[in-house]
Amino acid sequence: MDASSFQRASRDLLKTHKEALRAQRGQVELMRFTDWFSKFSNSPGMSSRERLLLPGTPAIDGGEGTVAVVGFGQTVDVFMSKQRPKKLLVYGDDFGAHVFLVKVGSKP
Repeated sequence: MDASSFQRASRDLLKTHKEALRAQRGQVELMRFTDWFSKFSNSPGMSSRERLLLPGTPAIDGGEGTVAVVGFGQTVDVFMSKQRPKKLLVYGDDFGAHVFLVKVGSKP
């Protein structure tokens, strides 16, 4: 591959990448990010150690006050800012819908 072919291929790849980023605006199906969320299952037979607990709730052996995740919303809202944060809807076993703002690549 000569230099001009490489530059052309690089420009095409960059253009495709920018178009894909522009497409991730507003409401986007969760499946476009990962299929793990749709496959997630919190079956009633799981022990308290196996359950996925909702962040921000007491985590003392899955006792009173803990909320386990039972599912996720079908879409996420993608905000147009530098880090493209996403609003994720998480359903808990308390029959509540809990909203989280997720920044991809952020460190704890």
